[in-house]
Amino acid sequence: MFNNSRHERVILVILSYVIGFVTAFIAYGLNKVDQVITVIETGREKIEKVDENKSEFPVPVDAVYENGRFYIETPERQILVSAQPAAVGLSDDEILKRPQGLHKNISVTEIEPTGEHVFFCEQQTEQEVCRPFVYDVGNVIVYRVMVDGEFIDLAINQAEDSVWDNKKLKVSSYTSVDSEKPWRLARN
Repeated sequence: MFNNSRHERVILVILSYVIGFVTAFIAYGLNKVDQVITVIETGREKIEKVDENKSEFPVPVDAVYENGRFYIETPERQILVSAQPAAVGLSDDEILKRPQGLHKNISVTEIEPTGEHVFFCEQQTEQEVCRPFVYDVGNVIVYRVMVDGEFIDLAINQAEDSVWDNKKLKVSSYTSVDSEKPWRLARN
């Protein structure tokens, strides 16, 4: 049936492109642009840990920082949420080009008591300012913190005063509007 004709070669080339594109979409996923999430197995140093012995915690969650990489760890997976550029083979200039995922330092980490969300603040320059985010553990998504619909940056001392109260994030003079979307804040 096939005798190495031009049509056969064209069909094989088209088929290989289709397979290549499908493989690329599967391998790299169709993540949102504002996410830098990678699953990596590695040894690590604990930064903070939710008490796993209390029954109201549906998911034990750890925030882990090692070798310039910031991970969120659950029993099922370890997610790379942010990294120093050198830790992932990039230059420091890349920090300001990306909305999330690269940092000079993770200034603050606060795990919500049920383990559903993790607040963290990426310091992207030498200034005492950081960019706040909330990681949604169940949906594996990083959200930038907003106040009244606008993205904000925080002084590090403001971010350090962050607390979780009834599944709502309180940062400085701001509080979550909705416990299901704690990255959306309003002024107190």
